[in-house]
Amino acid sequence: MQVAEKRIGNKAIFILLFTAVIFLFLSFQNIEAADIKIGLIN
Repeated sequence: MQVAEKRIGNKAIFILLFTAVIFLFLSFQNIEAADIKIGLIN
């Protein structure tokens, strides 16, 4: 049972990390897009 619990824990950590990476990637793209918009306005 302990091995199964450990596997589930690892999966949860992996999913959290994966979600964090996607969130950072999307926010980084939004920042780049905002910079381009600001550049066009100025």
